[in-house]
Amino acid sequence: MGIAGQTNNFLKHYQYNHGLVKAISKPTIFAVESTNLCNLNCKMCTRREMKRPVGMMDFGLFRKIVDEAKKGGTEFLILHEMGEPLLHPKITEMIDYCEDNGIRAGISTNATLLTEKIGKKLLKSKLSEITLCMDGATKKTYEKIRQGANYETVKKNILRFLEMKKKSGNTRMKAIVQLIEMDETVDEKEKFLEEWKKTSADKIFFKKFSTWADQVEGIKELAGQKHRYMNKLDAKRPPCFIPWQSVVVLWDGKVVPCCIDFDGKIELGDLTKQTLAEIWNGEPMKKLRKSHIDRKFYGTCSNCIEYYSYATSKWYPVAGPFIAQLGKKLFKAKKGKEE
Repeated sequence: MGIAGQTNNFLKHYQYNHGLVKAISKPTIFAVESTNLCNLNCKMCTRREMKRPVGMMDFGLFRKIVDEAKKGGTEFLILHEMGEPLLHPKITEMIDYCEDNGIRAGISTNATLLTEKIGKKLLKSKLSEITLCMDGATKKTYEKIRQGANYETVKKNILRFLEMKKKSGNTRMKAIVQLIEMDETVDEKEKFLEEWKKTSADKIFFKKFSTWADQVEGIKELAGQKHRYMNKLDAKRPPCFIPWQSVVVLWDGKVVPCCIDFDGKIELGDLTKQTLAEIWNGEPMKKLRKSHIDRKFYGTCSNCIEYYSYATSKWYPVAGPFIAQLGKKLFKAKKGKEE
């Protein structure tokens, strides 16, 4: 992260700690939804309940978004939200436009469409990170979760892509093989790890389960509490850091607070009509921050256990990093004396 990025990151934490409704940081985008079309009906996905229109982001709109994201200091963009990014015919052009503008790009794919031809295009692109979703170490488990996909085909696609990447000498791109922790997959974690660590994957990742703020009946029951991103829902719940950190842009230009808002229930603005800077300190955004400060959560925020927060202090930055560093030094000094 450069000086500008570090400064903007400091300002985000400052405004969060001091409860500023009007942000003093530059706006950052977390994810841009290239498309919300998908070819699967996965068990843990809320997409089946999605009411908003489906479509693909116009490339002209995408360029506008990236140009504004660059001004705000965005350094990494995820190019998916509720769809399969490989369905977008210009996904590699989107990737390269990000990277050409100093923004690293990442995608997550179910790998059903990861043919040899698509694999070559991705490897020739400037993609920084690809997450290859393989939720299960057996055919029975995988196909029960990833409904509509074929275990053998997807596994073959991923293995071929990893081998192509290795032979190409592409060290720029990080390839992650991922399994989501659910009651049906946790017993296969060891088998999954043993199998995939033999490949040239850069990382094998076990992802915590998202309840999607309990918006869809039956989803949270797929994983016990120890497998979830888990926070408390009570009167003392702290504000989520995200309203001071970043936003998510849907395929049609609508802006929402985060990826949990899959159906666009908390619309903060529209990038086909507004600038990112206008939305960042617009009335809907300030209303959202104020609701978190007052602990009067609404919409998708009201039942969300995936919120990101930490203990704030009006003395920040002195009482945060300074005290933490002092504590570490005192601990080391004490330990040294004991030894």
